[in-house]
Amino acid sequence: MTNVRALRPKIIHRADKICSDGAVSALCFASPKPIDLGKSTWSNRDEAVTCPRCLRLIQEKQASKASA
Repeated sequence: MTNVRALRPKIIHRADKICSDGAVSALCFASPKPIDLGKSTWSNRDEAVTCPRCLRLIQEKQASKASA
């Protein structure tokens, strides 16, 4: 029997807030909370992000910088 979870790649979030104990919160989270590293992971590079909500927020941020 195939492990379906092993076949699915982890979602990569954009790191936003980092706690002093090392916990990382994603850009797309409404309130700061640690990312569940069993289901997903994080990056500080925009080009590595695969989370649709994080990608949308990154694009909005870049668009506001361009227009300013």
